[in-house]
Amino acid sequence: MEEGLQQVKDRDPSDDSQSFKMRLIYRDKGCAVCLAAGIQEIYEYLEDSNCYEGSYIVDFAYNELWDARGFSALVSDPFTDRANAENQFASPSTRTMKDLRRINSLENGMLLCLQHYRDYDNFRFSINPDVKTSFLPYTISNFYFEQTHEIFSFHPATAKLRGVRVKAPWDRRDVLYPPPHPVFLEMHYFTSISKAMEGSGTIVNWMVMVTTMRSSPNQRKFKTSK
Repeated sequence: MEEGLQQVKDRDPSDDSQSFKMRLIYRDKGCAVCLAAGIQEIYEYLEDSNCYEGSYIVDFAYNELWDARGFSALVSDPFTDRANAENQFASPSTRTMKDLRRINSLENGMLLCLQHYRDYDNFRFSINPDVKTSFLPYTISNFYFEQTHEIFSFHPATAKLRGVRVKAPWDRRDVLYPPPHPVFLEMHYFTSISKAMEGSGTIVNWMVMVTTMRSSPNQRKFKTSK
């Protein structure tokens, strides 16, 4: 157990998590879910930091799946690009060339309050990218305007969030602060479904379920137009 915890620490240095969180604060301004639900609490003061967490869409626990699916190739966050390793604004593990996976990229995260952080991390709710466009190639205009980012609840505690549309991470159209990637959101969404099925007594291999995304229409769309 201790060895496993140490491996997680090695993959996710505390200073890197802090850098990840601060960049999410700049992009999202507050808890993305609270803002979507009409709770207008934004990050204003330094002491507010303890009220928020930088939430990973694809957690470090799934690093092997991240590698197998080649997710690093989907990331465009310049702060985690090793080509920018000498830039003072690059993430700490990018500057030291320790993070080749780029899991600490903004495309893989959202700023959440502590309650929504726990619920999202435990798959009690998820955000479905729900891409409606049928146009190829996958364009920036389609990316911003054809996704609803609607919350689906998978637990009674988050039922009131069902149907809420999350907007904050997509409000800032800045290449330096890219929004969550739809493929990562979709993986969390499918994993949430499988976890809910397991909780209901249905036996399901979530790894197989997530792998089927490769043949889904949305996945094909994302894959053909990096």
